Amino acid sequence: MTDTPDPVAAIRRLHHQLRGFAVNSNLWRIQRELPGVPDHIITSAWDPDSTVLLDPKVYVGVVRGCYGTQQDIDLVLRLHHQAEAAVQLAAVPPPPDTSGPSGLPRFDRIRSRADFSAVLKQLYERAGMSLRQVVQATMDFDSSHPTRKSTLSDWLQRGVIPQHEPELRVLLEVLLCSIVEPSEVAHPVEELMQAWALVRRLGHSQVIIRPAVQIDQAKFLAWLSRRYQEAYEQGDINHHGLAEVIQKITDNDRDFA
Repeated sequence: MTDTPDPVAAIRRLHHQLRGFAVNSNLWRIQRELPGVPDHIITSAWDPDSTVLLDPKVYVGVVRGCYGTQQDIDLVLRLHHQAEAAVQLAAVPPPPDTSGPSGLPRFDRIRSRADFSAVLKQLYERAGMSLRQVVQATMDFDSSHPTRKSTLSDWLQRGVIPQHEPELRVLLEVLLCSIVEPSEVAHPVEELMQAWALVRRLGHSQVIIRPAVQIDQAKFLAWLSRRYQEAYEQGDINHHGLAEVIQKITDNDRDFA
């Protein structure tokens, strides 16, 4: 008979691995790798007492912020996969946290897409309505942003994260109105919308567009060369293409502004 993997032990192994990096001295770099992620979530990634499994992108951001190699990233992702499997195989799920207002879960503890999906499903079950009834209720609440039955099924049964803010907001209003008094709906809706925005940021790469500035070509090439050398010394294969970039810019300096 095979023992069920211990999810707590698996998560702590992952966090212990992160503690092997110089996280404190590189905290500013880690924060830059994870824009918009609250500090308390970032630091929990290497907290040995934390038993919350975060989105894998958080752990990867920590490794990158500490100049980790691709091999380091692969190891962390492997440990995360093992921890995630152990959590899913756990026979008895943890009891819901009902320490929030009116017995609602603590929405500020949502730290991953799986957490958000679990809370959304819990609210649906607490509301005591069928899928068809929820769909109709969203139509009655706001006919311009109703939730289709197939979409709702994806959210609740397949763990798909909602993509459109208006539809999600209407759904949360409908579900919470069936659980708490109307005067108590606004605050948990906003908490859930903030949690949703956070887990969506964790689940997608961000492109930061900065205002156009004048760039000195020589200074830029010198900086780029230093970054290539640093990446080469760290063994980061993701940056090996910098050599080609440097050569292309040098060869086509008339197109460089």
